[in-house]
Amino acid sequence: MILATLALFSIFSVAYAQSAPIWQTGQTLIYRAGDDGDLRHGISWPSPRLIDNGDGTVTDNLPGLMWLKDTNCMVSNYSGFDNDGTTGDGRVTWQHALEFVAGINNGEYPNCGSNYNDWRLPNRKELFSIVDYSRYNPVLPQRYLFTNVQSNQVEYTFYWSSTSFGQYAWLLDMFDGRILFRNKNTGYYVWPVRGGQAGSFRNLTISYPNGGESLLKGQDYTITWDSVNVSGNIQIGLYKGGTEPENMQLSAITENDGEYPFNPPDSLADGDDYLIGISAENGTVWDFSGSFFTIQSSPQNQIPIIDSFTSDPDPATGEPPLNVTFTCTAHDDDGWIDNYTIDYGDGSDTETNSTGVFSKTYGDYRNYQATCRAFDNEGAVVSSDPLTIRTTTIPVLIVPGIMGSLSTDLFCNHEDAISIAERGISNFLKSNFEIPEQWTLDPILDTYTDLRLSIARAGFSFLDVPYDWRMSIPIIVTWYLEPAINQAKLHFNTDTVDIVAHSMGGLVVRYYIQSDNYQNDIGKFAMIGTPQRGSIDSYSTWEGGDFNGSLFNYKEKIFKEVFIENMKLGCGYLAEPDISFIRTTIPSVGQLMPTFPYIIRFGDYVPIRDMCSIGQNDFLMDLNSSLIKLLDSGVDLMIFASDTEETLKSIKVKIGSFNQCDKEKWPDGEVRTEQYEKNGGDKTVLFEESAFPAESIPLFQRIPVKKVYGKHGELPSEFLVRLRVVEFLEDR
Repeated sequence: MILATLALFSIFSVAYAQSAPIWQTGQTLIYRAGDDGDLRHGISWPSPRLIDNGDGTVTDNLPGLMWLKDTNCMVSNYSGFDNDGTTGDGRVTWQHALEFVAGINNGEYPNCGSNYNDWRLPNRKELFSIVDYSRYNPVLPQRYLFTNVQSNQVEYTFYWSSTSFGQYAWLLDMFDGRILFRNKNTGYYVWPVRGGQAGSFRNLTISYPNGGESLLKGQDYTITWDSVNVSGNIQIGLYKGGTEPENMQLSAITENDGEYPFNPPDSLADGDDYLIGISAENGTVWDFSGSFFTIQSSPQNQIPIIDSFTSDPDPATGEPPLNVTFTCTAHDDDGWIDNYTIDYGDGSDTETNSTGVFSKTYGDYRNYQATCRAFDNEGAVVSSDPLTIRTTTIPVLIVPGIMGSLSTDLFCNHEDAISIAERGISNFLKSNFEIPEQWTLDPILDTYTDLRLSIARAGFSFLDVPYDWRMSIPIIVTWYLEPAINQAKLHFNTDTVDIVAHSMGGLVVRYYIQSDNYQNDIGKFAMIGTPQRGSIDSYSTWEGGDFNGSLFNYKEKIFKEVFIENMKLGCGYLAEPDISFIRTTIPSVGQLMPTFPYIIRFGDYVPIRDMCSIGQNDFLMDLNSSLIKLLDSGVDLMIFASDTEETLKSIKVKIGSFNQCDKEKWPDGEVRTEQYEKNGGDKTVLFEESAFPAESIPLFQRIPVKKVYGKHGELPSEFLVRLRVVEFLEDR
């Protein structure tokens, strides 16, 4: 602190001037020509300067102030007052110093009052006025007139002034005359003063910054002061922390006009402990800011804040073209929002306006990420979190039954076989027909055309799922159904699809849902004429290589001559009997075999497990044994089944032909075509078996069944079926 104060005086040679003439410092020794001892500038001291009034007071005739003769009267008379720090030594806090002087004035401590009641704690300039710079230890003129003067180079012999700022107050060091400040809670000495003087005086008083202000670097300010009877120029300095001046002197010499421009440079350290010092050019009059002020870096422009970024509709999801209105709102704590810019996330140009409301129509199926940016009046920008726009729809996949798809693959792409088959089909249709190279949904009878039109007219997008119906159902699922679902999800930007399946197609979809590979990606599943527990029509084909019945939708002759013969020709099975060819290349037929008792022998139904292994449909029995997986899948299920057509319920086999498991053909017995039972169904699948599991499980778990009318192969084209299917799809 000593160095700090000396540094302060390195700019300002100061002498007291408040309400009295400016006097000489008292220095008489000359160290260099032109120094204070040589010039002795200022008003000469009166002689004598100090007068002992004989009543415990001493008058300083220079400023006209009256001091107590005892400079530590507290200890001399009322040591019990001092309970701060070392008790009884007279060093008390700033607050207790004020309280002690107040006690003198109210008569509580009369021995220190000398019959006066207008004592005060001197301000910093009054305290400084008593200093004689020709002396030290103590720095008092005629120091013998005072008693109990506390002056010691080792200990802090500071005296409080009443001038303070914040937690600090100014003091005088009685040893060497320094003016400095300390925390008000520390303990120093008390020396009351009273009175004052009249006459001419000179004064400089800083008015700005005078304490408590906050100045920003790079901003323009004006240092202001009041000047009374001070002629000539002045000098101004900047100080930090009360320690030592910053390495800058604002102006060595400037006109004393009460104003000086000040722009704190960025090189200054941030701090709340700055002071401005001002003095006359000759150093005889001075002032400091009354307390610390702050200099700090200019705050960076605050980034605006996005309040909301919303869409209408919310969420922004729908089928394209999707019209979306965006609203972006933001605020700026240190300015205002100038404009908004939106990036629609579709690769188009951004748009800018001042309202934050934008509109956009989205086309292709995909997810878009729209973002809003808000700009404030100073160019700062903030971006919103992305808002997802999803152009999507839930497509309907149409899965046909056995023989519901056609491709040249069916004939192993054998040109002769294809050519012969095309002629046969053309003769059947009585028009030219060309077999498609890619698997296509029933191009011969157009079984699914009306269903597709009804679904499309209802506003749904659809995707055909043709497949090689010869394969085993698990392979069909892996090779055709799963890829089709994934393709639909990708194309239509959706997580789920709806499925309408006919006949064996229902078993294909069921197998996927009930498998461990199911991805929870089916929302609705409509089953039309699905043989949930098999169809008796498959028996003759699988056990005897006979193509009677309506399983294949075509007349026996057409199916046998056009398909079987040319499939055998094209795929190299021409020499093999039909039964071997079917069991080898069309395993799906065996997966349609009934799983309920249907063969009557000696008047009784034969249990399925009593049949030869070739007649036992393990695939479908296993699928139905895990039916709970379908019921618990979360898929919205609906069964459409007809009961208007006579349908095989049982068959009788010829006596002596049953259970001959070593025979290739008819191991479980040859059908006696004139003896059989029928019941309501679609002529291929019994209603009660198509409705399974709806009629075979507890009521609370039953799958809804819609009764329709029509033959098995014609169900997808029936008006009532199409109407009910669309109603089911629309029921969300």
